[in-house]
Amino acid sequence: MSCLVSVIEYNKYHIGLAKDGSADNFVSFKARKSYLVIRLKLEDSEDIRNELLESGLDLMDYNRRRGLQRIRLVKKDLLDNEEAIKKLMQMSYDYVHL
Repeated sequence: MSCLVSVIEYNKYHIGLAKDGSADNFVSFKARKSYLVIRLKLEDSEDIRNELLESGLDLMDYNRRRGLQRIRLVKKDLLDNEEAIKKLMQMSYDYVHL
């Protein structure tokens, strides 16, 4: 990410990011026992859809109303797809902040 996030905020149901005391949820997380759901704010476009499919990650639904793509990650995904995950997070950051 091109910008440092100052705080990770969490509660029982949600892990989010904050910057300067305000929520900066271009990406958020939901922890489960055996996997992690990452929610990325992304534009619904053919290019991004192709990028997601090429990543080989376990895609969940896309929420058109909120512009959120959900992806299920297991430990192996974090190890094998680190660059793809970073790229998707950067795309989400750019979509929200630019």
